[in-house]
Amino acid sequence: MKFPIDVPVVLRVKLTGPKGSRECDMLLDTGAMYTAVSWDIMKDIG
Repeated sequence: MKFPIDVPVVLRVKLTGPKGSRECDMLLDTGAMYTAVSWDIMKDIG
């Protein structure tokens, strides 16, 4: 799969936890060491 390097790549992902799951859009950063997720989403999925 090839991505253009001049535009941000946004992916729809499904995050799952003990209380359920949520879909959200996330920015792809191939050099990132950590993932940032909204506190509201984290509370919803546990």
